[in-house]
Amino acid sequence: MSVKQWFLSPRVSQRFVAVWASGVFLNLIAWTLAYLILPEGILRQVFPVADIPLETSGLWSVFLQIFAYNILIAGGLIALANLFRVGDFPLGYVVALSHWILFGLFLGTNSFTITHGSKLPPAPLLLITRSGFYEISAYSMIAAATTGLFIYRQFSWLNWRTEKQRDWKQIYISMGERVMLLAAVVILIASNLYEATSIMQVGR
Repeated sequence: MSVKQWFLSPRVSQRFVAVWASGVFLNLIAWTLAYLILPEGILRQVFPVADIPLETSGLWSVFLQIFAYNILIAGGLIALANLFRVGDFPLGYVVALSHWILFGLFLGTNSFTITHGSKLPPAPLLLITRSGFYEISAYSMIAAATTGLFIYRQFSWLNWRTEKQRDWKQIYISMGERVMLLAAVVILIASNLYEATSIMQVGR
């Protein structure tokens, strides 16, 4: 089975593996390049989730802010992007993979709200200790599970002409896709609660 067939597989588990594995690979490349080339802290305070008022927010307030950002903005944008395909490629995959790359850039430049004193050298084992790894894994689940939302097709990356291919009533989310979406929500809740707890401990 080719890489393209994995991305477009009728099985949601195979689509997830394709997005997730590609994302981790791109993450490690971005992390390495950022560590070697970019200045420390260059991306700090760029995104809204990095600007939570630590001194005034309680644990559940911080958790809800992080979770709302992840499920509504990040996850919602991925699902919305999957309304479109460029050729046969779901656009939500591009958004999910972009998050993996951005996360690598954050790791390589130590641009998080909770800093580690210095830039983090690339290390796969360190990657799995970060809450962002699980958050973006959940994004990959959302991307894989919402490809059935496809309605519009853009002819190619260079030809932006877009045509409607299906009606809203033809949208279908399978049971497997629903289970994966539920799993993504559970992972986001757990990872966001862990992140909120870490933030509050530093903010005290």
